[in-house]
Amino acid sequence: MNERMCKRCGRETWSPHSPYCRAHRPSFEKRQLWATKSRTARGYGEAHKALRALYVRLVDAGQTICARCGRPIFPGEPWDLGHVDGDRTRYAGPEHRRCNRQAGAKKGAAITNQSRRPAAVLDGVRKWSRNWNAPEPPPPGVIVLSDD
Repeated sequence: MNERMCKRCGRETWSPHSPYCRAHRPSFEKRQLWATKSRTARGYGEAHKALRALYVRLVDAGQTICARCGRPIFPGEPWDLGHVDGDRTRYAGPEHRRCNRQAGAKKGAAITNQSRRPAAVLDGVRKWSRNWNAPEPPPPGVIVLSDD
């Protein structure tokens, strides 16, 4: 059973991934627009640019450490201005690009994997569609003699 409730009416959502029921689900065109939002619409507007410009001088001088892993960010090394986890309105400071994007990937994977169902288990053993290691049965009409 799906546990999520529609943001607009409170009914059960049509999918564990969706915040809306079938009646209030946005159209395909609207969802495509959301997926192609501008840089400013995604939260990287003028304030982000200004703050990043302040950090550029420090990173280029080799005077910053990664807000995520605590190791230095060397001049010329790719870096991102990292958000505070769980709050995209606040910035944690410069982060190695790898650290920042790895954290985002882990968060995305956790959200995706949270809704996945476990594999079918029968008496503690996974049930597969076919036993591929079993010997082929004899064709119909063939008598198999045992050596016993």
